[in-house]
Amino acid sequence: MVKILKIGLIVLFLGTLATHIWSQQRFYVKGQAPGDSIRIDRVVVVGNLRTKKPIILRELEFRPGEAVTWKNLELAQKRIENLYLFNRVQFRVLKFDTENVLKINVTERWTLFPIPILNFNEHSFSKISYGGGVADYNFRGRAEKIILIGWAGFNPGFEFSYQNGWFGGPKRYFASLSAHSVQVANHTTAFKDLESRINGLSIGFGRRFGIYKFINFGTNIEQVKPSNPMAALRSTGRDFLWGGGVSLKYDNRDLHEYPTFGHLAELGVHKAWLNSWGKGYTSYLYDFRFYHSFRSAIFAVRTFGEFLDGDIPVYKRLFLGYGERIRGHFSETFEGEKRLLNSMEMRFPIIPKRYYSLSQKIPALKDLEFAVYGTLFGDTGTVWTQPRRLALKHFQSGFGMGINMLLPYSNIVRFEFAWNENLEGEFIFDSNVAF
Repeated sequence: MVKILKIGLIVLFLGTLATHIWSQQRFYVKGQAPGDSIRIDRVVVVGNLRTKKPIILRELEFRPGEAVTWKNLELAQKRIENLYLFNRVQFRVLKFDTENVLKINVTERWTLFPIPILNFNEHSFSKISYGGGVADYNFRGRAEKIILIGWAGFNPGFEFSYQNGWFGGPKRYFASLSAHSVQVANHTTAFKDLESRINGLSIGFGRRFGIYKFINFGTNIEQVKPSNPMAALRSTGRDFLWGGGVSLKYDNRDLHEYPTFGHLAELGVHKAWLNSWGKGYTSYLYDFRFYHSFRSAIFAVRTFGEFLDGDIPVYKRLFLGYGERIRGHFSETFEGEKRLLNSMEMRFPIIPKRYYSLSQKIPALKDLEFAVYGTLFGDTGTVWTQPRRLALKHFQSGFGMGINMLLPYSNIVRFEFAWNENLEGEFIFDSNVAF
């Protein structure tokens, strides 16, 4: 353990030293401080070929004629980027006589396109899914999302989903609808080679309060038919689940795809009834994330927990090793009814974000982002089932370093090398930011 701590401290020191090499680009005009204010008399939007202008303007949180700080202008710019509709968003304040005009220049992405599916599930070449579908991430030009996909191979199925992130004007409601039918390979050790056919429907409705606070109510129904009838709670071998829940979220992260500062705090509870009012289980969840920038480096921390209580069917058990993983134990799986995961990461730029264009005539191929970050990280987590008590000796841990590549259309690729407690190493290739 002492050897691991020494190595970790050396790696952390080198990463901190590296942050003194780069400086971070800011939105502020020369001679202006983040807290200085400027009155914006008029707003002009350029480049929104499909997106309705009000969809962009509603993210500003100020009206023409009002004063706004340079810092809040920068945050508004990033909120528009978080719509995932544009390759690039640029703000520029122009002076015309006595007017201050905010010019918003956006480069629209392709948001309506076919989706080819070729997935190597669970990082295994023997578990391939293949298929396709269609997606519109900017339906009606109002940032609504519609996706219809189907796939064969491993865990075959289909899914339809619709999301509307903001309607009702100043009421700021949001809603979602999802329907799916999937054959799922369950990884529980209670039954060998267990698979379940799951048909489900879920509906969500919520409201956004101000800029950063959200409340969401959801309900869902599912029909589950395990391949082994003994895995079901009903003698018919087919379970019917329905339930509902509520979640609260505070999210002031600057960029959701790769945050550099801000917080995410989410709490959720969901009650599921199995076949009748009598039997069921409750799920509790928390997810707290913290990001802080100093110079050009990013320090990120996450603590996550999920807990099931009640009559829990084996096909609803929790795992570390599939969706959530411990680097250092990346290919191992841990099963239970409660799980914890804590992560810490330092990210520092190797190639700062820049933009390239493959075509000046096709907007969707302009302003394509690219950046490379180095990372130092540590993970620790555990899964357990009562009556076993939570104890430090049951935690699995790992640490390591890696490279994150930020690619066009919000794609992220990670190359990492991690060690576990016994200094046994493993190479990791994955997509999306770790957290």
